[in-house]
Amino acid sequence: METGYRIGEIMVRDVKTTFQGDIITLAARKMAEEKVGCLVIMDKSEVVGILTEQDITRKVVAEGREAPATLVKEIMSRNLIHIDPNEDLHRAVELMGQNNIKHLPVISSGKLVGILTFKDVIAIEPALIEAMSFKSSVRDFNK
Repeated sequence: METGYRIGEIMVRDVKTTFQGDIITLAARKMAEEKVGCLVIMDKSEVVGILTEQDITRKVVAEGREAPATLVKEIMSRNLIHIDPNEDLHRAVELMGQNNIKHLPVISSGKLVGILTFKDVIAIEPALIEAMSFKSSVRDFNK
């Protein structure tokens, strides 16, 4: 099912990034200052992972780890699910639902060009939420 929206037309181009050698405290502070729920992790100009608020909550706070002693590379997600900017929004929704993720980096020719989030999908096409398999978290997400 095509929506008529191309990812490249609706993605956020100003992607917030950090490096895998940074400490979690700095990454969390950057997320708070930038008012974002994730940071894309870079190694020079290559995307190597993603760090989300959930990663910090589940892998640092819940486990009682010391944030200033924990490096981003220790808890970031390395199996990066991403999308091409020429794909249709429906494909992004499928990827998010199938992988239970809320942040989808946009990569073109191996380069990070943007990011699409669950909130972006809600703003653009709320009806697509029904296509996502993590519908139960939608209620929690909106609280």
